[in-house]
Parts: sequence; C-alpha cells; structure tokens
Amino acid sequence: MMASAAKARELKVYGGAWIVAFALVMAVGCIGSSPPVAHLHGKVTIDGKPVPSEAQARIIFKAHSTGTTRSAKPAIVKIVNGEYDALEVPVGKVVASFDIQLPTGRTFERGITESKNLVPPEHEQGVPIDVEAGDHPQDFEL
Repeated sequence: MMASAAKARELKVYGGAWIVAFALVMAVGCIGSSPPVAHLHGKVTIDGKPVPSEAQARIIFKAHSTGTTRSAKPAIVKIVNGEYDALEVPVGKVVASFDIQLPTGRTFERGITESKNLVPPEHEQGVPIDVEAGDHPQDFEL
C-alpha cells in the first residue's frame, strides 16, 4: 500500500512538472510576433525578354539580418512564364536572388540533366530592394 501512495505522489510531481513546462513553452512562443511581410508580384526579364517558360526559375527574397527582419524567413517563389507572385516577402532591406536554369537537353549518367544558368554575372549576388508593407508591383530586369 505504501508503494502505491509513493508512486501516486511521484506521478503527481512529474505530471505537474510537465504542465509547468508546457505553459512556459506556450508563453515564450506567444511573446514574439511575426515580422511584417509584403505581397510583391511582377515580371522578370533577361535582356528585355521574359524568362523562358521552359526554364526552371525561382526568386529568393531574403531580409538583411537587422532589427525586426532578423527572424524573417526568406520567401521563395517560382517564376512562371516570366512572372512571379510572392505573398510573404519580408519588409525592409531585402536581397532578391535568382535561380534560373534552362535545360540544354543533354543527359548524363543516372539521369542527370545538364542546364545553363541564365542569371547574368552582375546579378548572381542578387538585387537589393527596399520592401514596404502592402501589395506592390516589383519588376526585375536582369
């Protein structure tokens, strides 16, 4: 009988500890708020022509690590037929990086296909932009 009472007290202590730990995790999670975001959309052209529809292309919007954007996650969106639509771009100073690969048609061992990078060398490090909250058009000429 004594073993049962001791076991019950032990379970109450552990159960109480879990409740306190859970409450602390929830409180810490609710303290911070999400960083502000914007909706950007527009066209991406290379030498005045839209990104080819057969290209595998995307834009990565990454905030500089300062102030409220420190915890902002990057927005990664596809470029389809030379256009993009990014719903959650971090607000503030952002770098828009491009990954635009055009398949050449050559296939190597194990099904690996060759592609050509279409991003001009002067834009390989990205394009810095200032993003304000709201819905804004933002075209890129590479």
